Amino acid sequence: MNGNITRDVVGDLLPAYFSCEASADTRALVEEFFAQDPEFERLARTDVDRLLGDVGASSDMEEIEMQAFRKTKKLLRLRSWILGFAIYCTFAPMTFYSSEKTGTVFLFADNPVAVAVLLGMAAVLWTGYALLRLRLRPSAA
Repeated sequence: MNGNITRDVVGDLLPAYFSCEASADTRALVEEFFAQDPEFERLARTDVDRLLGDVGASSDMEEIEMQAFRKTKKLLRLRSWILGFAIYCTFAPMTFYSSEKTGTVFLFADNPVAVAVLLGMAAVLWTGYALLRLRLRPSAA
């Protein structure tokens, strides 16, 4: 065995060793160290529950990651809806309609209040869209 392997190094490998996730080489290294240091092996085997409890913390991390994934998915869906409504509210004032009394008329010319409301809603939606884009931007880690 290499003389550079210390108790600390082997201690870092123990969670993988006791949860049977270690490679064959790692298992051989740990078992060889146990053969040379039986006192450390006794301490490690009596402390298995604590070591495996630390491995269980990775499942907590997986749950946190899943919550972040679900939240991001929800925000992406919301961003798509906001984009759709923003486009609609932006272009709706440029539409025209036909009536028997006046013929074909642009909404912009015939109903300025509706146009103002649609353009105001468009401004709010575009602002919300921009803010969501900023929030969903990947952070430098």
